[in-house]
Amino acid sequence: MTDEPPSGSFRRSTHLLSSSDVDFAGAHNTMDLQPNHNPTRPGVRISFDQFYRQEMAVLVRFVRRYGADVHAAADAAHDAFAEAYPQWGTIENPGAWIRLVACRIYYRRRLRETPVEEVPDRPVIYEDIVELGEQGRRVFEALAMLPERQRQVMAWHLDGYTNVEIAKHLGITGMAVRQNLFRGRQTLKQWLTASQGNVEGEPR
Repeated sequence: MTDEPPSGSFRRSTHLLSSSDVDFAGAHNTMDLQPNHNPTRPGVRISFDQFYRQEMAVLVRFVRRYGADVHAAADAAHDAFAEAYPQWGTIENPGAWIRLVACRIYYRRRLRETPVEEVPDRPVIYEDIVELGEQGRRVFEALAMLPERQRQVMAWHLDGYTNVEIAKHLGITGMAVRQNLFRGRQTLKQWLTASQGNVEGEPR
């Protein structure tokens, strides 16, 4: 393999946590929860360094939609890339592969850090007004209101994956994908609309 690892450490890097981490800004205003990322598809070969630079911030955001706080998401994303590097030449669908591995790492750590019988279906979304802003905080709060499966389906959908691809990667039926996507979108729209109304009605 000729690719060189990306410059800097695989560990947590603050330059990844920019305002681009909040990708629901348009959705919050328009309630149009459409996919906004074109994932790397099977058969598309790029260098590891290019893939790392293209996907790292996107992957952190993806894991956050699963319920991770920003530091847990960044750690899981970095470790997923660390796993990918030595086998880069054999990975056929890097976009999906890196997401599956990062989420597996996140869930494994969540289970290890929390007694199994106490694992919440709805994770705590840490508030960080400086990082996200008020709008971004409401978006992740809205995602936290969704059941686990709906969060998963929404995460893949918002990264540009089709229903068929989501079903394959999550190991569920196409019908289950459609149902969870529909319910998740409806809940998010209702929650964000109500939240926006409450903010506008607050005394200044």
